Amino acid sequence: MWLVRMKDLTANFHVLGVVVDVMRESGVTEIQVSSLWRNSVNSPHKQGMAIDITAATRNGVTVRLNNDTAGTQSEEAMRIRDDIYNAFVNDERVSQALDPWRLESRGETSYSLENKWQNVYNTYLLPRGISLSEYNDATSQQQLRWVENDSQRKNMLLHRNHLHVSIVKAK
Repeated sequence: MWLVRMKDLTANFHVLGVVVDVMRESGVTEIQVSSLWRNSVNSPHKQGMAIDITAATRNGVTVRLNNDTAGTQSEEAMRIRDDIYNAFVNDERVSQALDPWRLESRGETSYSLENKWQNVYNTYLLPRGISLSEYNDATSQQQLRWVENDSQRKNMLLHRNHLHVSIVKAK
């Protein structure tokens, strides 16, 4: 059982408002959400200011926001991905958009990178015999140690199978 506070619900409504605006702008009619609020250390999810999206649908075509197990996707599916991703990135209320193909962050730690999670896996985890599921189950501190304390590498691995969007707190 979870204790839900009004401030947590209010933050989630702000996030959902941004999501609805982006869906309208990009013509997306359905999304699959894997996480909204969750009790996680050092994460905007704990403040109710983030959402994880695993799929988006427009005109009957679905893109799986997964570069790990979804396989090759159609050109139309990737156009949907580009449209929804760019709509999030271009929204001033969004501070991060991290997905299997790109990592965009603005604020204290700003960066714009291609997500090369496969290279990170092959360079830092595979030689140590660490599987992706073992990486996922490790503590945040252990994950950082395995990628030589590089938070961008950590984000590449963590966001290989969904779109994570962090929202700036409402004023």
